Formats: sequence, C-alpha cells, structure tokens
Amino acid sequence: MAKALFISVTKLIKDTALNGSIDQDIAHPYIQISQDREIWPYLGTDLYNKLKTDVIADSLSGAYQTLMNDYIQPALVQFAFCEVLPFLRVRIVNNSIVVMSSEQSSPASEGEMKRLIDRSRSIGEFYRERMIDYICHNQSSFPEYSTNTNDDLTPRKQGNYTGGMNLSTVYDSKKAEQLLRDAGIDI
Repeated sequence: MAKALFISVTKLIKDTALNGSIDQDIAHPYIQISQDREIWPYLGTDLYNKLKTDVIADSLSGAYQTLMNDYIQPALVQFAFCEVLPFLRVRIVNNSIVVMSSEQSSPASEGEMKRLIDRSRSIGEFYRERMIDYICHNQSSFPEYSTNTNDDLTPRKQGNYTGGMNLSTVYDSKKAEQLLRDAGIDI
C-alpha cells in the first residue's frame, strides 16, 4: 500500500514548538515512524489501512474524518514531535555526527530535551487514550476495528493509563510488612 501520512510536516510545525526554519525533509520520516509505532497498533491493521486508503483518495468523511481530525492527528503531532526533536539538534554531515548550534544560542542539554520529549509524549498518550475511547464507544461506525485476522495487528484496546496502577486503599499492613521481610527488605 502507498505511503499515506495522517499529518503533514506543516501541521507538525504549526501545532508544536517547532518553527518554520526547520528542514522539512528531516521531519518527514519521523511522522511515518510515529504513525506506525504509536497509532497503527491501536487502530489495528484493517482500520489503519482503511484510513490510509481514504487519505490517499482524499475521501475521509463522517466518523472517519472525526476520528482523524479530533483524535489521531493531535496524538500523532505530539508523538512525531518527540521523534524528530533529537534529530534537529544532531545531524550527520559529511560522514560525521555533529551537534547543531548557532552563535546566538546554545544547544539544550540532554536533561532539557528529555523533559520536553516526556511532556510531549504524555500529551500524545492523552490524545491516544481519547482515540481508543472514541473508537470503542463508536465501534459500529468502524467495522474494520474488529475484522483483523492472521498476521494483522489486532488493536490494543487498553491505552496508556492502565498498567501497574493499584488504586485500592485497602491493604493489610501486617501482610505487607511480612512480604517485605520475606523479600529480605528491612523495615
């Protein structure tokens, strides 16, 4: 199937802290990477391919248009921003890896970059969670969501905020202390 990007480089620049002075050729592959890694597994192969076909044919409409504009694109913008950001600072030039800088500024530290990337990833995850909820609450509008077979990616229906959380406040402190002691942890 032909390559179909769900956002343009222009949208990535417009909807993030990037500015118009970046090389658009640098950003393009990271949109595709983000789309494949962060969106496709949550749509599943059949819905993903349906959207790609509609984007190529410029025929998105109805619930598919809403899904794209209100849910997929906001998430993808943030994920693509996370992916492209490190490569705006570091470039491969004449068989060498260099850090880009100018006389009037200094490059951001790795810690500053990590905070920016983490924040954008969190925003992307929020929008992706909304995307999953929208699809699950409107499954009749997206029949492709449940038709994946064989080697197709089956959509991940659990999003970002479900793993590892225990919100229960009821626990037996004596049992917890014993478990810690049994694990060799002094309390």
